[in-house]
Amino acid sequence: MLRSDRLQQIHIFSAILDLQKDGIEVRDVSAEEAEAQLNLALTGYTEQTVSNLMQTYVTANESFPKYMAILSKAKSSIGWLCEAINLVNNVGQQHLFIDAIRTAITNSGLPNVPVSNLLGLNLFVVKRWDELIDCAQKVFSETKKIAMNNIVEKKWNFILETIIACHFSSNDGKSLKK
Repeated sequence: MLRSDRLQQIHIFSAILDLQKDGIEVRDVSAEEAEAQLNLALTGYTEQTVSNLMQTYVTANESFPKYMAILSKAKSSIGWLCEAINLVNNVGQQHLFIDAIRTAITNSGLPNVPVSNLLGLNLFVVKRWDELIDCAQKVFSETKKIAMNNIVEKKWNFILETIIACHFSSNDGKSLKK
């Protein structure tokens, strides 16, 4: 037995009604039955969509402060690199560290990493970090400009900001909910 979801049913019964309005007879389906089935499918689809939106709203609302905390922390947490460089420098393993970092960066899609010593590595990472923070701030700023044009309801603005913050987080797309 074939099963169809509500959206498919909406398309089917809308098409049947369109055919019937054009004078084409659809065997075994009256206009009243098609209209009733269309309304039933529309109601069910609408209820499911509203339920899904509310669930997304609740999840995003719960996660938004966490994402904003991550973004705030990211803006001020480049100090780990200095600690790592000092540690590597103290144990005399600069070349291994630089090679490992260069390989990791190259493997992530950034070819030609111009780093030959720890100072160069520090400058490169800080520059890229600043570019990331600038990019995140520009995305937030442009999103707020769009939101100010009342394209979306104000209550949904934080969902856009949450999505943006999620893309700039370091959790590989995994939810931050516990």
